[in-house]
Amino acid sequence: MIQTYLNGKMLSDLHPSLNNQSKIDYFIEKSRRSQYPFGQNVLGVVHEFMKHNMSADPYIRSIRFLDNGQYIVLCATKEQTIALSELTHIEIDMAFKRIHGITNEWEVTAYLPRVQKTLTFARIFTNIETAEAYQNLFEDLFGCIERDIGETFNFHHIHGEGLGCIIADQHKGQALGLGQYLNSKYPHLTPIEHLQHIYKLCQVHYKRNIDKNKALSSEIRSMMYIVPNLNTQNEVLKILHKIRDCGEPGTTAWVKDKLTPWVLSGISSVFSKMDHVIWSQTPNNTNAGESAHANVNRDGRNLSLLAGIVRGRDFDKRQWESTDVYEKYNVPDTYRNKSELARSIQSEKRAEKRRKGSRQPSNMAKKRKNNCHNKENITEIIDLDDLDKNQHIEQRQKVNNLEYDLLNIQKQRNNEIEREIALIEKRNQLLGIKGT
Repeated sequence: MIQTYLNGKMLSDLHPSLNNQSKIDYFIEKSRRSQYPFGQNVLGVVHEFMKHNMSADPYIRSIRFLDNGQYIVLCATKEQTIALSELTHIEIDMAFKRIHGITNEWEVTAYLPRVQKTLTFARIFTNIETAEAYQNLFEDLFGCIERDIGETFNFHHIHGEGLGCIIADQHKGQALGLGQYLNSKYPHLTPIEHLQHIYKLCQVHYKRNIDKNKALSSEIRSMMYIVPNLNTQNEVLKILHKIRDCGEPGTTAWVKDKLTPWVLSGISSVFSKMDHVIWSQTPNNTNAGESAHANVNRDGRNLSLLAGIVRGRDFDKRQWESTDVYEKYNVPDTYRNKSELARSIQSEKRAEKRRKGSRQPSNMAKKRKNNCHNKENITEIIDLDDLDKNQHIEQRQKVNNLEYDLLNIQKQRNNEIEREIALIEKRNQLLGIKGT
């Protein structure tokens, strides 16, 4: 950029004194101190907050200071918070790479099918991850939304409408903080009961944590994988007890963790108190949040706190302006099909590829079964293998149906484009405009 401004000249061509690098560093530091007199860490953020707090739509909405230098900084525009109030589900996830030091960025995201785009609805920066801190975080977030919309924020399990599902990883402080916040507002349910109605755990994180234990046999690993897909509570408990009693490393602690009430309801629909329609229609992963992290990371990583906030604001502005253009003029930001149907097909294809890569010879599988189970259990595990095969066939059929639906949607889209072209030509004829 500097080379373009200087038209290929060196700084020293402007004045000989600029040959001194220390002098250039002095000018840069002077400009930085003039623009950010309190630096670019938390004091600089406070200065920016106070400077823009009275504007019509500030990006930094609140700063909460806790003990020992701990803080929570909430960032969102009114457009973002108002749109968040209309969602039926959100994904929440912590990013660790964008801000330098111990401060992390917590994002609220969701994929919007109508614009075929993942959007960020709030960014929260904090250097603490206890349950009490997360309770304050949720209080700041939903309190800000209520001030912007001028009414109470609705939760589906409380009001019969509104936000019905929050998808997240299994961070204990985050989950308990949400439960404590909801209990403070609606005490007729305990914190755990609130979580059982609204909290859903990411299946990608669930399976990733299973894969970390390399000592597990393929049979026990497969049993762990199918727990979220079982249809009755008895089936879930039966499988968990078999995993616990197999004697393989780490299985006892794993089962104890999964039997925690809010964890069990978060991974299994048969234990969840969430509305079954909401459960089935919401994602089972935080992929939207992960993609949002990756996208904003392109604007810089290992940034100061204030730089992270400013670049996050600029990134969000570009994303939301792109969404507005798409809704007004039907011009997407890419030619790639990012519809929910296309994303589901791609997800199924990736899962199928992983399954093919993880298959092992049947004789090896049988030997591992004999090492872990007695003869009575072997028969039941073979039945589970048959269940996996049936599920694989059903998933393949589902992919085929989705691909067929995608073709139909593409045909409809082509027909709409043709009609739009015909209308434009007719309009041009009426206006006397000749086609080119």
